[in-house]
Amino acid sequence: NFCILMQSLGEKMKDIKIALFGGTFDPVHNAHVMLAEQMYEKINPDRFIIMPDSIPYHKSHDNLTSDTDRLAMCNIAFDGRYEVSDMEIMRGGPTYTIDTIEKLYYENRDAVIYLICGSDMFLTLKEWKRYEDIINQVVVCVAPRRGGSIAEIGKYADDIENDGGCVIISDKVLPKISSTEVRNLIRAGIDASDYVPKGVYEYIKNKGLYKN
Repeated sequence: NFCILMQSLGEKMKDIKIALFGGTFDPVHNAHVMLAEQMYEKINPDRFIIMPDSIPYHKSHDNLTSDTDRLAMCNIAFDGRYEVSDMEIMRGGPTYTIDTIEKLYYENRDAVIYLICGSDMFLTLKEWKRYEDIINQVVVCVAPRRGGSIAEIGKYADDIENDGGCVIISDKVLPKISSTEVRNLIRAGIDASDYVPKGVYEYIKNKGLYKN
């Protein structure tokens, strides 16, 4: 089936496997980094692209930290194995994953693209713009989060594969951390250093982010 074919292609075309991990990253936190590391190990891609959103369609632009700060935090959090891309930020306007996928395919026509998702975003995938086109063009990769329902993720993955898609589920569970939680802790004056990479926390403090 499509799922087996895509994974087989990924193994045969080791020079053109691309992992794509998009998100608001406001701020990037330890679970983001752990998810990327898990999927790097599982997929072994030749390119692993970290792509901060411009204006996600599901979030308020007024509450979004600047593109410059979010890009900087990603560059601090992810080591040299990863590419931090400003593609969506430079595109501007509402961000849709399918637009990014199609641009990557246009530039890498023989690539197998692995779309990395946190569990919360994964469980909304059917609601994304042109969902059918997304699952026909990528292998979707997800990791469960502590406290979440692994059974729910498995059921959702089965539904996606029944629709013709391919899903890889990590066998490692991520800690329950969210960017919202980190922002709220900082606004409340509570130490959030256990939840974000050290360099990112120093950047947040130096810039005075999330205080208001």
